[in-house]
Amino acid sequence: MPGRPRRGRPGGLGDVQQRLDARGRPEVPGAARRGTRGPPRGARRAVVASRARGVVHVRWLRTQIDDVDPVPHGPEPTYVELHRTGELERRAREGLALLGPTCRVCPRGCKVDRLADRRALCGIGRRAVVASYFHHFGEELVDVQVDSPRFEVEGGYGVAPAKGKGQRGGAAGAPIKPAEVWWIQPVAGVKQRTENGVLAVEFGGGEDVNYYHARVVLPVKPNTLYRLSGWVKTENLTSSRGACFQIGDARGWIATRSAAITPEVIGTSDWTRVEVEYRTLPDTREVEVLTRRLEGGGAVSGKAWYRDVQIQEMVPRTFPAVPYLSAIASRRGRREVYAMLVNKHLSLPVQVEVEVRGFSPRSANLWVLTGERVDSTNEQNPNAVSVTHRALGSVGRNFTFELPPHSLAALQIE
Repeated sequence: MPGRPRRGRPGGLGDVQQRLDARGRPEVPGAARRGTRGPPRGARRAVVASRARGVVHVRWLRTQIDDVDPVPHGPEPTYVELHRTGELERRAREGLALLGPTCRVCPRGCKVDRLADRRALCGIGRRAVVASYFHHFGEELVDVQVDSPRFEVEGGYGVAPAKGKGQRGGAAGAPIKPAEVWWIQPVAGVKQRTENGVLAVEFGGGEDVNYYHARVVLPVKPNTLYRLSGWVKTENLTSSRGACFQIGDARGWIATRSAAITPEVIGTSDWTRVEVEYRTLPDTREVEVLTRRLEGGGAVSGKAWYRDVQIQEMVPRTFPAVPYLSAIASRRGRREVYAMLVNKHLSLPVQVEVEVRGFSPRSANLWVLTGERVDSTNEQNPNAVSVTHRALGSVGRNFTFELPPHSLAALQIE
């Protein structure tokens, strides 16, 4: 992991994009973990936000940085000590020389499990587990708060809604169980019977059966979320399609195109609980629950049993409204602060006002990754998405800059 760049020579523009695309999340040391729960001792915070003239204005606060030297832990020096002595840069150069382009100088491009104290050619063990985003991020995470205007999402197609402060969701009321036995419709090549409330189905093996021929009907509320659950057991059930339940509007799939299916149970399996959530239509009054085996898996033979089906009204989980601006902050030593910021607004820039406490900044640099559109790629035009560097020059404890729509930025404060 390279050390701090020389003044006036910030890291190459391509370095931000390469580091941000790297996978793997290193373990955070104790001091950094404490920073995620709250500010360090003596920290202060003050945050405001407003919107004016179509531009989002955000003030976010770096909490105070305490001038505390890291404490050595055991024979392996900490990451910061390796960096300050130059040993880290020497190891990184040596590792790169040996590995060539296959080593990306972390996060763990070599795939070595450092948490198990295994070491790559760089020689860094489990004590130094926080990787740097090359020249654009520090080694110690610090607490940061962002107060930004938010946007709400209605959800749908498997995406949960995000509104207000959000809610945890869960069951509402008692489960609803069928008051009647299964209504069974004959089907060629399939034997069906009920045994003490259990529906037993045997497939003959000659056809790829689309099975939906046992049914119960239950009363429900319109536009309401329900969870269907039940138990399924199988024995030598061949083909790639298994046994499951389906819940949908009682008027039928052809009339409403509204239904949901539980996971399938295949092969030979003991009693397995399966479930699925389903939201009724605005004009739904009843739902039907079907025992299913979908066609498409080839000719099927074997047995399946279905029992204990029920539905339960649910309060849907809602996530909090999403802030347009998000950030993560870090430091390198005592006089360098870094932040990664994301502007999620698709059409408006974000005016960011920074307030630094704990030391007096001298200068700042900004690297911004963005494109003309949120879905731009470099597949056809290599310049459609790019990283641009902007020297903010001399700054004080308070300064501002603008982030373009749908952008990711790296901020360095010295």
